[in-house]
Amino acid sequence: MLDRKQNYFEKLFSQFKASQNEEFAYQQVLEVYLYRKPAKKQQGVPTVSREDCFWHSTFIDDFPPHLFESDDFILALARYFAQDTASNPKFISMVINSGALSVLLVPEPFY
Repeated sequence: MLDRKQNYFEKLFSQFKASQNEEFAYQQVLEVYLYRKPAKKQQGVPTVSREDCFWHSTFIDDFPPHLFESDDFILALARYFAQDTASNPKFISMVINSGALSVLLVPEPFY
């Protein structure tokens, strides 16, 4: 199996988890994603989509379902649906199947 380089959010998650616990790490990395300004672009260094990095991080599939209803997660989910650079249908399916109230599916009105 090939080792791949950890992305920015995976590194932060590992650091937070090492300093506290997994629950703390999930909450903190979510807050970083939402509230920390992205680093300035450096000339000659290719940039990676912040959205893509977060939504495809290795920890995302193990996100604790009870956090799906936190205000920060709901905001992150709103950001996910508002952008078009990253998609993770497997994770979104997991959120929907969890029955979390953070996802409200409203049928289209019929006329």
